[in-house]
Amino acid sequence: MSDELFSILEWGEAELFLFSEFIYFLPKTLVFEFSKELIKRTKFYRKIPENKAQVILVIRDCTNYFIEKSQVEQAEVLLNSYEKLIESPIVDVYSRKEYLFVEGNYQFLIGNIEKGNQIFENLAIMYEKLGYDKAASYMKEKRHK
Repeated sequence: MSDELFSILEWGEAELFLFSEFIYFLPKTLVFEFSKELIKRTKFYRKIPENKAQVILVIRDCTNYFIEKSQVEQAEVLLNSYEKLIESPIVDVYSRKEYLFVEGNYQFLIGNIEKGNQIFENLAIMYEKLGYDKAASYMKEKRHK
């Protein structure tokens, strides 16, 4: 599968789906390389908003993957790419909220407990104001003591 993905110059929906489904079955080095390649292949996601949304989700999942594996350098590279992908003059609350969740986990990974706690506190407040009490409680539970 990895040979197939690397051989294709422009990924389409099928390749993106394959990669996202097999993240946890591939070696860490390949996941990182594929993630970087996906970000570089901007032609796929710059022209079609739906494709960009799919790329953002896959990069979010890959960033989380490296956070879970305690791979600080890879997580940082992908977190920075993730942030750039969601930059937009259009307000996209969902992507921003998802990014903050990942960033909070990354802050915990690198030992910045205070910043991670602040991110999850802000998310909890946002969910409370929107009336999502269960989500707000979950964000509060994510904080480290």
